[in-house]
Amino acid sequence: NFVRPPTPLKIIIAHVQWEDQPSDAPILPTGPELGEPFEANTIYYDDNSYGKLTIEKKHVNVTVLASDCSSLSCTTGELKDIVIAKLAALGEPYCGEPCTLLDNPPANGHDLVAIAVRKHNPSWNTWYGLATVSNGITWLQVPTTAPVVEHEIGHCFGFMHGLTANAQRDGGFNAKQNPEYTRMEGGGGVELGDESTRYTNNGHLGMCGKTHFGWVEASSVQKIHPLGPNAPGCPTCQSAGTYKLYAMDRPDITPASGKLFTLEMDYSSAVGTKVLYIYYRASYASSREGVMLTFCKREYTSSDAGANMI
Repeated sequence: NFVRPPTPLKIIIAHVQWEDQPSDAPILPTGPELGEPFEANTIYYDDNSYGKLTIEKKHVNVTVLASDCSSLSCTTGELKDIVIAKLAALGEPYCGEPCTLLDNPPANGHDLVAIAVRKHNPSWNTWYGLATVSNGITWLQVPTTAPVVEHEIGHCFGFMHGLTANAQRDGGFNAKQNPEYTRMEGGGGVELGDESTRYTNNGHLGMCGKTHFGWVEASSVQKIHPLGPNAPGCPTCQSAGTYKLYAMDRPDITPASGKLFTLEMDYSSAVGTKVLYIYYRASYASSREGVMLTFCKREYTSSDAGANMI
């Protein structure tokens, strides 16, 4: 259960070799099939977290015997159980959750298992990557791409498709945006060798997730509530104002005291339980330094609902 992604995040990448498919080329830890997508993935999450999340990767070969499961009929669930058991036998156990949450984490434990596999089961035609939300297992058909890796690991962190931010954060929403802006909607991403995409098409996660993970701290968040500083338990709340919002997806600008990255707007009288995040992406070169935003006081009613407010 990824309440927070630990840092360093320890990912073990299991390269599945089917015994009953001897002509399959080996899955290599380097090169375009798998190595480059994971290298880009490291850049993507480093950018997203402003350097607060580091990823440690380990590659291990796992042979699935014909007696374990047929490559033509093995289900993803069966493959998962086989791989986890074989990793444990190799002394590379999966912790079942972030290892730091365990009282006695195993030696060489891993937070996340990525199962890299070549497709032979014809029923696998409907996916290129799979993951269970808030679970540390992901399946990747090889060859894979950086967008698939980033997207599926995002599911492991708790992100779903759409405007909701994190499975553990009911009531938190990102303001409406075009789907292509975020990787969890299949949007753009960091491409190796093209620094320009780190500003204009990087698929960064929304601010609801970034604040949830602690990547953006309270000093870069302005809380908004109709009652302003009189809101219960929120002496720093404001009801209206003009603010400079810095772009939240620039790798060269990190959250710091005095630099606002988002407005956290309550749409419930219970402060902090239902919030909408308003933020700015660096889509245009002329305004990458930030934008001025004026928020006018408004009263919220029970009919206001998450991202549909604006």
